Amino acid sequence: MNLKVATRIVPVMFLALAACGGDSGGDSGDKLKAAVSEAFLENAGDEDMPFAVDNEMAGCVADVVLGDATYKDKLQSAFDEGLSGQKLLDSAGDPTSDEEMMAPIFSCFGNEQLVELLSTEAVDASTVTDEEKQCLVDEFDKMGKDLVVEGFIALSTDNASGDGATKLTAAMISCFGVDSFG
Repeated sequence: MNLKVATRIVPVMFLALAACGGDSGGDSGDKLKAAVSEAFLENAGDEDMPFAVDNEMAGCVADVVLGDATYKDKLQSAFDEGLSGQKLLDSAGDPTSDEEMMAPIFSCFGNEQLVELLSTEAVDASTVTDEEKQCLVDEFDKMGKDLVVEGFIALSTDNASGDGATKLTAAMISCFGVDSFG
């Protein structure tokens, strides 16, 4: 099954990654984190995301990004140059191309958020019911976060052969129906 999940994931991940500045433990790191988080939350409302982005999600992603010196340094440099808002977010480059960061970033998304992303990829997203969404959330809960994240990443990179992708696909078909994704 070829899902167009990546078209939703890439902008969400970019915003999520860019939302998190560095935290060097000092006042400068706190200011950077606040500036980037503020810019992210402002821009998150402008994006066509199927779920609200909250401080908890931004904090989780911040922990991931703060662990990567390259992104932290890029954002700090841009902040030190006086960049703010979208220009500050853009200073991180394209973090969505970093495969090592995909799993920890996806782990920040709750199963409900992942289901919302998948629901938008249905042939007719307006026909996906709350019961079908809850069915998939329940299936994801049974699968466990690691397997769901593995499957989500695999499907977003058109790799439907792994265990996670297979189980994720089976759960989607079980809950949404075989014709839901074309």
